[in-house]
Amino acid sequence: MADALQHGKFEGTVSRKRKNGEQFTARLVITPRRDANGKPIGFLLISKDISDEIRMAQYARSLIEASLDPLVTISADGKITDVNEATTKVTGCTARETHRHGLFQLLHRAGQGPGGLSSGFAKGMVTDYPSPSAMPAAA
Repeated sequence: MADALQHGKFEGTVSRKRKNGEQFTARLVITPRRDANGKPIGFLLISKDISDEIRMAQYARSLIEASLDPLVTISADGKITDVNEATTKVTGCTARETHRHGLFQLLHRAGQGPGGLSSGFAKGMVTDYPSPSAMPAAA
């Protein structure tokens, strides 16, 4: 409530408890209500159970990770928003590092060394490709 008073609104996720004692995660919005003089007189609280959204996100994540193929999601402006473990193996980048790269840089990095995505484009697939850190240095 202090954040709502200071900033005009509080938004976040919190753990809540149902009447039956069951715990769930909720998205919470708290907005202060003020009188005509601007003095706080109460709060408006909106709470939404987001348990199903969390479960669906976890399910989607498990499907992405289950793929042996490199998968990359990008935003409309071409920024990488998500990758699976297969992508990190092909590129040698951690998932966090891939977010700093554009798709072009990631494809270029994956094509370095023997194979990579350049081989994938030529053959139509990439399988059992060692990460760049596991490959011997070029002579």
